[in-house]
Amino acid sequence: MMKQVFAVISPHLEDFGSQEWVSWFTVKLTPLLPSLTPEMLQTVTSKADCDAYHVIVGALSSVFEQLTSQRQRELAPVLLAYLKQSKASGSTCGSNSSSLSTCLWQCFGRFSIYVDYEDLRGLFEGFGSFEALDLLSASQLAQLTLSSGALNNADLIGLVFDRLDGDNAFQDVDGFLAALTRTPQALDINPVVRDIMMNRVFAVISPHLEGFGSQEWVSWFTVKLIPLLPSLTPEMLQTVTSNADCDAYHVIVGALSSVFEQLTSLRQRQLTPVLLAYLKQSQASGSTCGSNSGSLSTCLWACFGKFSIYVDYEDLRGLIEGFGSFEALDLMSASQVAQLTLNSGALNNADLIGLVFDRLDAGNAFRDVDEFLAALTRTPQAVDISPVVRDIMMNQVFAVISPHLEDFGSQEWVSWFTVKLTPLLPSLTPEMLQTVTSKADCDAYHVIVGALSSVFEQLTSQRQRELAPVLLAYLKQSKASGSTCGSNSSSLSTCLWQCFGRFSIYVDYEDLRGLFEGFGSFEALDLLSASQLAQLTLSSGALNNADLIGLVFDRLDGDNAFQDVDGFLAALTRTPQALDINPVVRDIMMNRVFAVISPHLEGFGSQEWVSWFTVKLIPLLPSLTPEMLQTVTSNADCDAYHVIVGALSSVFEQLTSLRQRQLTPVLLAYLKQSQASGSTCGSNSGSLSTCLWACFGKFSIYVDYEDLRGLIEGFGSFEALDLMSASQVAQLTLNSGALNNADLIGLVFDRLDAGNAFRDVDEFLAALTRTPQAVDISPVVRDIMMNQVFAVISPHLEDFGSQEWVSWFTVKLTPLLPSLTPEMLQTVTSKADCDAYHVIVGALSSVFEQLTSQRQRELAPVLLAYLKQSKASGSTCGSNSSSLSTCLWQCFGRFSIYVDYEDLRGLFEGFGSFEALDLLSASQLAQLTLSSGALNNADLIGLVFDRLDGDNAFQDVDGFLAALTRTPQALDINPVVRDIMMNRVFAVISPHLEGFGSQEWVSWFTVKLIPLLPSLTPEMLQTVTSNADCDAYHVIVGALSSVFEQLTSLRQRQLTPVLLAYLKQSQASGSTCGSNSGSLSTCLWACFGKFSIYVDYEDLRGLIEGFGSFEALDLMSASQVAQLTLNSGALNNADLIGLVFDRLDAGNAFRDVDEFLAALTRTPQALDINPVVRDIMMNRVFAVISPHLEGFGSQEWVSWFTVKLIPLLPSLTPEMLQTVTSNADCDAYHVIVGALSSVFEQLTSLRQRQLTPVLMAYLKQSQASGTFVSRAE
Repeated sequence: MMKQVFAVISPHLEDFGSQEWVSWFTVKLTPLLPSLTPEMLQTVTSKADCDAYHVIVGALSSVFEQLTSQRQRELAPVLLAYLKQSKASGSTCGSNSSSLSTCLWQCFGRFSIYVDYEDLRGLFEGFGSFEALDLLSASQLAQLTLSSGALNNADLIGLVFDRLDGDNAFQDVDGFLAALTRTPQALDINPVVRDIMMNRVFAVISPHLEGFGSQEWVSWFTVKLIPLLPSLTPEMLQTVTSNADCDAYHVIVGALSSVFEQLTSLRQRQLTPVLLAYLKQSQASGSTCGSNSGSLSTCLWACFGKFSIYVDYEDLRGLIEGFGSFEALDLMSASQVAQLTLNSGALNNADLIGLVFDRLDAGNAFRDVDEFLAALTRTPQAVDISPVVRDIMMNQVFAVISPHLEDFGSQEWVSWFTVKLTPLLPSLTPEMLQTVTSKADCDAYHVIVGALSSVFEQLTSQRQRELAPVLLAYLKQSKASGSTCGSNSSSLSTCLWQCFGRFSIYVDYEDLRGLFEGFGSFEALDLLSASQLAQLTLSSGALNNADLIGLVFDRLDGDNAFQDVDGFLAALTRTPQALDINPVVRDIMMNRVFAVISPHLEGFGSQEWVSWFTVKLIPLLPSLTPEMLQTVTSNADCDAYHVIVGALSSVFEQLTSLRQRQLTPVLLAYLKQSQASGSTCGSNSGSLSTCLWACFGKFSIYVDYEDLRGLIEGFGSFEALDLMSASQVAQLTLNSGALNNADLIGLVFDRLDAGNAFRDVDEFLAALTRTPQAVDISPVVRDIMMNQVFAVISPHLEDFGSQEWVSWFTVKLTPLLPSLTPEMLQTVTSKADCDAYHVIVGALSSVFEQLTSQRQRELAPVLLAYLKQSKASGSTCGSNSSSLSTCLWQCFGRFSIYVDYEDLRGLFEGFGSFEALDLLSASQLAQLTLSSGALNNADLIGLVFDRLDGDNAFQDVDGFLAALTRTPQALDINPVVRDIMMNRVFAVISPHLEGFGSQEWVSWFTVKLIPLLPSLTPEMLQTVTSNADCDAYHVIVGALSSVFEQLTSLRQRQLTPVLLAYLKQSQASGSTCGSNSGSLSTCLWACFGKFSIYVDYEDLRGLIEGFGSFEALDLMSASQVAQLTLNSGALNNADLIGLVFDRLDAGNAFRDVDEFLAALTRTPQALDINPVVRDIMMNRVFAVISPHLEGFGSQEWVSWFTVKLIPLLPSLTPEMLQTVTSNADCDAYHVIVGALSSVFEQLTSLRQRQLTPVLMAYLKQSQASGTFVSRAE
């Protein structure tokens, strides 16, 4: 076709005008252009001017992909020839356009990639900038990159790779790198730019790695990627090796080794583990991948190249067979030799260690020994060297390093003596130390002393002693030459440590005195022996100074603490002078000593018990605690126990009374345990006196009566009452049943009356009330006891001081007070002043529940009479306390409930404030709440509920609300206060809801809770309904509906889902709960009350049978009508849609239509409305909204025309549009036009044409009135 067509049109080409060129080449010839030959193009361009040429280039570019690659290449020279000829004749023909991109496109279109780079530069001035990247081939990009400086510019290289990273990214990157690496010039790439290039290249090639063959691996890794490999990351290498076989792996290793020196040291280390991991994986899968080559050298190179230096010795051993034997020592680095030494057992084999040092001596001995020891000391494992081998190593090392000592600087002294030599220092001889110190200045000397001190425990005692004189000689020589070398440091401790470290203990005391001025103060405690510490303690006043004694024991409390404390106390107690130890210091000493010796007690023999407890510990025993004694006795046999008791008795008077009492139970416990295990341990001696001394020593006076009875046979019965103390009589009374036996209690009081009755009764009651057990006294016996006691104490009442009143009435008499008679109380109060009266009232209140109701009523008038008499005599006796609560409590305690209200009013001014809440009944609280303004005060209502929220909270809240709702006045409760009340009430009643019957539900929800229901939360309602049956549910719904208008709109909505959930659950369990009542109206009310308006249409349909038919339209909200419309097919039924709009018109039509359309357009489903129905809907809607259009603001125009009316707009008539635009300003007009445009395709062609004149008329009218309506404004 092309040939035939071209034969026809070619004679006419010279007559073509611009219109013909465009018409033919961009339209008519387009299907045939892929067959245009170079000859045809030559003919065409020979007839074309520049404009026609551009048309031709554009046309050919539009079919570029349809041309064969060969044809594309053939046409390009024709275009080039045309442009060269144009340029020769003085016409640029677009080659000088300001934009290179535009220029290239106009001149060559998509054929530019076949034009030689030099030709392009010759045609286009300034060609080579980055403006035309997208029109350059990959090789052209490489040339541009080389010549433009992009290899050192991150932004430019980013543009280059943005161009390469297209649909043919892999081919383009391949071509780019091939061209880049073909250049004879050296590629100097900035590291940052190189990183960018590597990242971009790797992102392109990584998906293709798995398809690489051997040729690709060689081509990419030994040529194309070479300039970028220094930027290869471990992650990239991991990806590469995961796709490589062994041959490829060796190519990669070789490539990386070729750029090894260009890699940073860090990157070299990072890449090595990736190579190692590859080889390990290969080995695991059964492939050696070169790790079994005959030559270790060849094997290492094949496996790791230059990276082998970073491979761990153990890994090399695991990979390369035979690597790591001593036969290969000459192939190992010094650090690898160190690893071999650690792992081969050479540290415990003299022959092997000899081979190691033969290797180290063979080359640069000093450097290799340095590296060897550095590697040896870097290992995290403990270096365990046989002493014999260590001696060999120290000798060999010292022979190597000693010639270099005189050249050591501070860094070398520290490095060698605190790190490298540390494992060998225990083998340092005095001769070596002499050589070392002869080369050392003071700073180096201190480093050496510190290093030797760090291995002090590893040195034999003999070696410790041998080295000390060498150190001393150095210091003496330094001092003789005028250098103190640290011996005059301001701190003695620092001085001693710097000069001798831990070797000071072997230096003669006189030598120390000669070297150090002021030697002997507490600054050098850690360097003194235990006996020297004892002497210092005695002479320095440390026995009376807590800080100094702390320093002493800090020194003693070391690794040999037990031996040091033993020596210290032995020396301390040998002194002929009396030891005067401050009690606080003694406590510290006892604590520190006991912490040291307690772990050794179980190993004590009889000699140790006597030595420690009768000699060494004697000065400290007054500070022995019960816990310490418990530990001591738990390790003691009977003989040791008697030693301990004797020792403690010997210091009994130095013990405080409290400590005497505290130690006694420990002794008792020991004897009880001994008795339980069958040992009497002295408790069956013939004489009671001897027995008591052997068992308790001086501590027997604190042993309980029952314990003595249990231990000592025959001790105590009622026959021996006259031999017992009052306190023991009390114990007998407690344990014998006398508290419930009138005859026995009579014998008890006969004994108490026989001597000093008041004193004995006092002691008896004190002991009786000290018992931890509950004192359970028969009422008859208690009456006898109260009568007997009162007969004894009543004559003494007038002499009672405040202490006696408190002691007797709050402690001793407490078990008997429930038997106090009104007559006794009258006698007592007649002797009491106000303070005593308050004590008595408090005591009686403490036993209030134990008094019979009759006795409570009888005692109250006695208290009232006392207060009235006090007031009559001018004493208020607490009735005018500033706090009513305090006043009531002080005056009546818990008896106030039996005092007449008028009496209380008469006694207490201002009675009835919030100060006495805890003394008011629930109903009184309600009256106070009503009259005080508490219903509008959060703080006051909080106080009210703090009072109600007690042990009887439910009853009190019930009574409070019952009284509150009985009031005839309207309850005006602040919402915040109401929330507080509802929360507090609900917290009380919620645990009781499950026990509510029908009466309770009605009582609480229709009466008591009514004032608070507006504050009911959804969570509370959930709890309530979870405990309610159907009848209760209807009560709750009715109650909430009764306060519906008081609920916020938000709260109405929140409560509705709870009601719905209840009904759904009821329905699921087979109960309709009112949802099938005959009348829909009755059903809705029973189920939801006034909350039905918030229930979703579908939920109502699911719950209420028949709901959703058009018969119930008048019961539905507008949104529910919308849901019915969507689900009923009304959008395609004119009759039904008529019923819908009859319903919407029946009430507030504008509001209901608004809500109806809002709900309709919120649905996610597509609205498919029959055109006839849509016309009806549009007509009905427009009739409703048109009167409101003139009041529309911008928000209304947008809301109605871009959302609510959208489904109906295809039915908008020109008349309606006329009405709408007559009420619209410019902004509204644009909204309307946009809305109509959005449904343009849904309008019939006729309707489109009909609406247009209305819009045109609006604009003309606007223009006539001087308003410009265009969007451009």
